[in-house]
Amino acid sequence: MSAMYRITLVTSGCLLLLASNVGASSGNHWNQWRGPNRDGSASGFINPKKWPVKLRKEWHIEVGEGYSSPVTDGRQIYLHSRQGTNEVIRCIAWDSGNIIWSNEYRAAGRVHQAGADHGIGPKSTPCVVDARLFTLGIGSILSCFDTKSGKLLWRKQYEGQFPRPAPSCGTSMSPLVTDGLCIVHVGVDRQGALIAYDTESGIERWRYEGDGPGYGSPIVTALAGHRQLISPVSKFIAGFSIDTGKQLWRFPFPTRSTQNIITPVSDGRSIVVGGIAQITAKLVAGDKPEVLWDNRNWSMHMSSPIQVGERIIGTSTRDRGVIFCLDAKTGKLIWRSEDGMSRHVTLTRLGNEVAALTQHGRLILFRPDHEKLEPLASYDVTEKSTWANPLFLGRRIFIKDNTSLTAWRLD
Repeated sequence: MSAMYRITLVTSGCLLLLASNVGASSGNHWNQWRGPNRDGSASGFINPKKWPVKLRKEWHIEVGEGYSSPVTDGRQIYLHSRQGTNEVIRCIAWDSGNIIWSNEYRAAGRVHQAGADHGIGPKSTPCVVDARLFTLGIGSILSCFDTKSGKLLWRKQYEGQFPRPAPSCGTSMSPLVTDGLCIVHVGVDRQGALIAYDTESGIERWRYEGDGPGYGSPIVTALAGHRQLISPVSKFIAGFSIDTGKQLWRFPFPTRSTQNIITPVSDGRSIVVGGIAQITAKLVAGDKPEVLWDNRNWSMHMSSPIQVGERIIGTSTRDRGVIFCLDAKTGKLIWRSEDGMSRHVTLTRLGNEVAALTQHGRLILFRPDHEKLEPLASYDVTEKSTWANPLFLGRRIFIKDNTSLTAWRLD
């Protein structure tokens, strides 16, 4: 695998957007996997008083394959995708779709046959913090780019450290940046390392070895009086010290084929976890994690849940795909959608409303506090399959499907 890369800088009037108003001036932007708090909550979007009958398509560009979600620093959009044998990182003008710069490098060429139908990525979502963009490729190539120029600042590769430098179906965890550290989990299903790098220099600050990565991504939250990193590992959920990487606790959570995919959700006191053929459960973490409740009838597959007030919204593959709502206090079912909604649904919280993007390109808006799923509006936003998180910004919705990125606007 070559470390060679190519960078293209496009000089155009679209750079003037730096001084324009994108509709999300608070600085709390969708800058990483599942948003600023990694909980699926979008804060830079302006909910309409009434959703329109249809959306207006502003622009559409071909960008290549992959499940990686678009992110923003409030000025531009950044996207990680694959074209041919290369993974490509682009900086895109939000108002026009013009490419400001792009950078590409040669990437891994295959994944395990069990995951071949899902393509060869990338599957990890970038993180943009303090004018630096961090990406993790399908073969666990970690890169740090300058957001203004697209220049590569530093890169890490892991050949020779593990039997293969990625889980069998390809790297899926998204890098987390906190406290001046970029944290990734690399390696194979049962052998790997959770590593923290200095964001400025790329110097390794700590490493936790022995357990392989899951396909889910870590979060940062305070539990049992300790601010900590919580991560779905190959066969369990665990808490780690952000300062040292020391494991603070662990909760056994084996899933089918070690596919720990769900990103946990925290309310600051407890976490909700789930997984393939596993329970959906609320945990209080300590030396010995305590299960407050569990629901064995409504397990989650690949779609991470969100919490709105005292309700947990998740998706299940039972009955050909169902969106369901649980009571956050008891874990009991409040409502479920009709059968056949979709086997994969990406959920985003928009204030007191929820946006559900099905894998077939249908965007459904609803309020979770009703006694059943009653759509406020629904739109067909692409004819292709959709696995990436939408980006909600200002009065625009950006949809990444299998091969393209489209900007829709609420008039």
